[in-house]
Amino acid sequence: MSHIAHPVLLFYKPLTQEKQEIKAAFTVSKKNFKRAVDRNKIKRHLREAYRQEKSYLYEGSEPLSYHLVFVYTGKKMSDYHVIAKQMQLLLRKLV
Repeated sequence: MSHIAHPVLLFYKPLTQEKQEIKAAFTVSKKNFKRAVDRNKIKRHLREAYRQEKSYLYEGSEPLSYHLVFVYTGKKMSDYHVIAKQMQLLLRKLV
């Protein structure tokens, strides 16, 4: 299953487990960003935005178990504030 908030695409898979476990992965296309420096910078922005907004996933009364994959689909490097806003939208859609 997936949600999109351009330039970030979220793929997620709900898991059926007893404990509350959420794992996240972040990826940027080598096709769109040839330099590893650029890919790493975008992944750092994605991880930081997720870290600041992940509290939405733990607010519900029922325990959540998900595997999340965040894919940066933009062709140009976005500002951190744009990525953070889109991450917030995606996590709210997920909950």
